[in-house]
This record gives sequence, structure tokens and C-alpha cells, in this order.
Amino acid sequence: QVFGYRCYRYLREIHEPIDLAIICVPPVVIPRILRQMGRLQIKSALILTGGLARQLNYSAELNRQIASLGSELGIRIMGPNCLGILVPEHLMNASYTHIEALPGSAAYVGHSAALGSALLDWAGARGIGFSHFLTLGSSTDIRISDVVDYLATDRRVKAILVHLEKIRDANRLLTALRAAS
Repeated sequence: QVFGYRCYRYLREIHEPIDLAIICVPPVVIPRILRQMGRLQIKSALILTGGLARQLNYSAELNRQIASLGSELGIRIMGPNCLGILVPEHLMNASYTHIEALPGSAAYVGHSAALGSALLDWAGARGIGFSHFLTLGSSTDIRISDVVDYLATDRRVKAILVHLEKIRDANRLLTALRAAS
């Protein structure tokens, strides 16, 4: 148990519905975990595993494999190399940050876990809160445009702060940003 929550060593030991799998394993294990998730009908994953960007050739191939498996198995994937997701109003902290986000009406979505962590630290020291705070890392599946679309439908969100490192779907992103504005 961790903080009173039952834990399992293997996915096959779980016999209840799972809404979100948070994956923190070495990079080479991720495809095997995704296949197990597919067998168990787990449809969303947050891959916190980092370090893939430092191994460029390996990273590109593994990211393609992760994206392909996710698509094949019907699993939506955020990450790898992401900070995670924080939704303060719901007391949700599915991240590896040591800082709790304060509640607020602005949402943050970006690529860099390091920059996101620094921003969270800076905002917390100034009493600035967020409705949602997340980074997408390598964005093998879920893109910033997907998140902006989602945030635009949430009435609690009054502003969306976006940090971009790479734009893979420029037309889609512009459409999402126009709709959100």
C-alpha cells in the first residue's frame, strides 16, 4: 500500500476498471506494458519515463513504436518525457513534481517537463494558481492542440498558457487556438 491505496506488482493482478495507467518504468519496458494494458482494456496512459530525448536514435524509434502500439491498441498516450498532469480543484496530482499547483483559472500546457517544473515553482512562490497544469513531453500521441481543444470546453478555464518547442500539426493547432479564443 502507498498512502492507504492498494498497489499491485503486475497488471494481471488487477481485477477492477482502470481509468488511467501511470507508467514509470525503464524505456525498454514501455512496449510490453502497453501490450498488457491492451489486453486489460486500459485506454489511457501517462508515461512519466524520461531520458529518451538524450538517446536520439533510440528515442525516435521507441517513440514511433509507442505511438504505433497506442493506435493499434486504442490507448491514448501522454508522454513520454512529461511532467504529468495536475488538476488542483480535483486534488489530482499525477506527476513527479514535488510542488502542488495552487487552484486557479489559468491552464498551462507545454512540452518541457523541466520548464513546467520551473514555472510551477515560480507560480507557487507568487500565489499563482492553475485550473490544469500539464506537459506533454515527446507527444507521441496527444498533442497540444488536443489539450487546447479540451481546455476550451471547460468553463473554469479563463486563460490558456501554451509553451511550444515543436509544432507537428500547425493547422490543427491554429484551429484549436482560434476556437479557444
